[in-house]
Amino acid sequence: MATKDNIKKKIKFPTMILFLLATTFVFGGAAAIVAYATGEEVAQETKMVMISHTEYRFSEPGQIISRLVDFQGNPVVVQNCTATILYPDKSIFVNAALMTASTNITGDHYYQFTTPAGPEGVYEYQSTCTYAAGSKTASVTNSFHLSSAFSNVLGNLTSMTAQLTSIEGNISVMQTDITNIANNLSSINASLSQDMVDLSNQLNSNTSTILAEFTTIQANFTHVIDDLHNMNSTMVTEFTNIASNFTAIGGQLTTVQNTLNTQFANLQLNVTQILDAIGNVTIDTQVLIDAHNLILGNLTDIDTDLSVILSNQAAMNITIEDTNFVVNAMNGTLSSMQTVLNTVDTTTGNTYTYLTGTLANNVNQILTDLGVINATVNRIETYSTEINATTNTILDNQEAEVHMTTFSG
Repeated sequence: MATKDNIKKKIKFPTMILFLLATTFVFGGAAAIVAYATGEEVAQETKMVMISHTEYRFSEPGQIISRLVDFQGNPVVVQNCTATILYPDKSIFVNAALMTASTNITGDHYYQFTTPAGPEGVYEYQSTCTYAAGSKTASVTNSFHLSSAFSNVLGNLTSMTAQLTSIEGNISVMQTDITNIANNLSSINASLSQDMVDLSNQLNSNTSTILAEFTTIQANFTHVIDDLHNMNSTMVTEFTNIASNFTAIGGQLTTVQNTLNTQFANLQLNVTQILDAIGNVTIDTQVLIDAHNLILGNLTDIDTDLSVILSNQAAMNITIEDTNFVVNAMNGTLSSMQTVLNTVDTTTGNTYTYLTGTLANNVNQILTDLGVINATVNRIETYSTEINATTNTILDNQEAEVHMTTFSG
């Protein structure tokens, strides 16, 4: 609805133009036309703008900044500037509070305040400046938004900060644990190294002992082989002698047999002669006595020959017994050697079994445990890397949130 003042203003401008035109033609007032044509009157007009609009949270520092400039952007000298802030229900929160001129940026004026604890909503504010020696005023209106969400964000950030502090503490504990694990691994490595050195020394010592034993056994085998060679030579000699003795005995038996044959032949002849004599002649007692004596002499020779045969047989039996004794002694020595060889074979087998079995299993178990520990350390390092990455991401997000939510006019 148009008011009387508005109608007067609308009428005043054309009337002023007509008046100026008439003056120009009548009085030659070309200078006045030039003044409007060059924009001097327009240049005298000022423009005031508000340069801030912010989202705030409850009970945090806020600031209103305004600037009064002419059409060229040059600051205008003011007498004072005031700020008024309204609640969302349009009731007054700040009423015409005096603003402060900036000492660093000429033309800027600011008002600092603390946002209320509520209610949430849009707060309208106005900055009004007086200039031209107090004859003119200019004002500009803007708004800011007050939200509890930022308080929640702050609480969340505080909670996240606490969680990050807890995570940092956990990381510190984990780093301590990792350090302890590294120290334990170093200790285990040193212990294993020493155990391996001791085991190597023990194995070298045992190997040296076993080699020495094998050397001794080899020497004993050499002596045994030499003894066997000597015994073989002796036995060959003995068997040769035995063979010679048997040959001699055979010869003697042949001689005895021949002697017996001869004696029996003689006896048969004598008996035949005796029988013939008995049959042909008259029995002579003396002849019978001589025949009897001859038979006794022959029997005596036969008995002597049999004694020689029995003596040779006894000597042969003694030689065979000696041979059996030597063979039995050799069998005992070979049995003892076999026992020693079995013991050495058992010791060597046990040593090989220990080296390839128990010791190898222990070394494999140690290597397996080291692999498990190494995998555990790698998983811990992986978890640490993931935690560091997560922490860096949270920090980046927090910093991004902080830059975004704390940006204000």
